Amino acid sequence: VGFERPLTVNVTTAWRPEIHTWAPYTRTECGVERLTIEMPWTPYNGANKEQGWNALNFWWTPNSWINDVSILNADLGVIIDGSPFFTIRRLHLGTTQSRGASYDGTWGVWLKNGADVLVTRFNVSATFTQDIAVQAFQIGTAITNGIGTNLSVNALYAGPYATLISNVDFGAAKQPYAPSGSAPKSSSFLTYWNVKGAVPLPMPRPAYGPKMTFIGASLAPFTGMNTSLQWFIENNSTMTWPVDLQSDQLAQRMAPQAVTTAYGPGYGCDPATSTPCCIGYSNITCPRCPANYGIPSKLWGCQGELFDMVNSTGSQRLLDWSYAGYMAGETPIPVTPIVTSVLDFGALGDGVADDTQAFLDAVDAIGRQGTIFVPAGRYIIIQQINIPNRVVIRGEPGLCVFSGSLLSHLTMIESLQT
Repeated sequence: VGFERPLTVNVTTAWRPEIHTWAPYTRTECGVERLTIEMPWTPYNGANKEQGWNALNFWWTPNSWINDVSILNADLGVIIDGSPFFTIRRLHLGTTQSRGASYDGTWGVWLKNGADVLVTRFNVSATFTQDIAVQAFQIGTAITNGIGTNLSVNALYAGPYATLISNVDFGAAKQPYAPSGSAPKSSSFLTYWNVKGAVPLPMPRPAYGPKMTFIGASLAPFTGMNTSLQWFIENNSTMTWPVDLQSDQLAQRMAPQAVTTAYGPGYGCDPATSTPCCIGYSNITCPRCPANYGIPSKLWGCQGELFDMVNSTGSQRLLDWSYAGYMAGETPIPVTPIVTSVLDFGALGDGVADDTQAFLDAVDAIGRQGTIFVPAGRYIIIQQINIPNRVVIRGEPGLCVFSGSLLSHLTMIESLQT
């Protein structure tokens, strides 16, 4: 048995570890794209009192995606459960108007029981009790290049491991770590890289998790950091190069550059003269300064040449998040061929007629592979739609709206048909 990368967690034979194949995953490469899913507006009743306005649930569906989707007025926007190598890209979570004085919903994005999930280029304009929650042994999640009006990202219970939050704007940043009790939330290597808000982010409470890392993070003044938990802080309140760690890690893995280390933290670029990133070496081996250049981290360097070095705590602090997302980032989200349209099965998309049956019939007819096209319109969906293996629902950008008068819930699970 060979490994494509070092294991992200410590393993000893004393634990009797087992290696499993992909055989249990009988569905893969499912997608929802170019849609708006709008629930009827109702006041938000509070946690555990929701009306069930839930949008998307991917359960045990690896190598799948949500792309260019807007979800409005949801109690729960997205669940990704047990689905490794998943990409959420260009997701907007919002409301048609505020649903409550404090919160608009309970969960925005809920990630659990999986690994290598990428959430990127997102916009959370609604306020959930937890905008993005990572829990239940989730490993290697990358949350990147996003913004929120008052964003919260919570490491929930059951020790999510090695979560990266990179190039994220928390907006008002009133509760960036979400409501949390006194117990530890995260396991090791929760990493904040180039995060900011309208105000500097407060530090999390001391017992939030061990071996947390803050690099290029806009942080409020703090004292009394818990040294026993081995937190690491570098370039506090200063932009760090690269702007987004995950995408730079992927670029280096796919096309590695031979860069020779110069020296120490702070080596590198002079924005005034655009000198090479690595002082003392030619442009052939070292990149030029980018326009949005920041100080290189001593844990990464200009192009990852410091990645394997240990810091003063004697342990490597950065993990490799380059494998997060669809097909481990090695293949773009595919544009799958359209097989059928919901109009072929009687959907009207006029915002008046119930189009549920047309969608159900389209799913039944397409079998186990292909794309169902949803032309521009407003479609009324009043029951759950279960989508089988290798099936994609695709709308026209910004023009397709699902409205649920009872329940609007697309669930990516295997069809019960044989």
